[in-house]
Amino acid sequence: MSVRHLLLILVFFIGCTDLDKKKTLHTLEGNVLQFYEQARWGRGNLAKEYVVPSGRIKFLDDLDLLLKKIKISEINVIRITPYKKNSKAAVRLRIKWLNEDEGILNETLVEDTWIQIKNIWLRDKCKVIDGKKLPSIFK
Repeated sequence: MSVRHLLLILVFFIGCTDLDKKKTLHTLEGNVLQFYEQARWGRGNLAKEYVVPSGRIKFLDDLDLLLKKIKISEINVIRITPYKKNSKAAVRLRIKWLNEDEGILNETLVEDTWIQIKNIWLRDKCKVIDGKKLPSIFK
């Protein structure tokens, strides 16, 4: 085999790898929505599968506390910004929620960091960008 053939094969595999990462990036929004819907309805054992393994126990504990304090009424994905060659992404969400003690509808803008591990997207971190601070899983 000539050097030219080896280079073509190498370029092909690099191109396929990038294409695979772009394909899995398209699944991220669905995973984000699935994660939040499961968490919203108290299905922590299903939602935890979208959390990095090291944070799953804390997530379940925090979710339990969260659901005692608030009710999430709406979750909208604002934008997804990929980085690190599509293996990480910042996901910005608008969350409308009700603190049952106050009876006031609040709106909070949060940004999650999701990472890709073996073609599976997992939620790693979350921070509040704007609005009233949310308890527990949104720290």
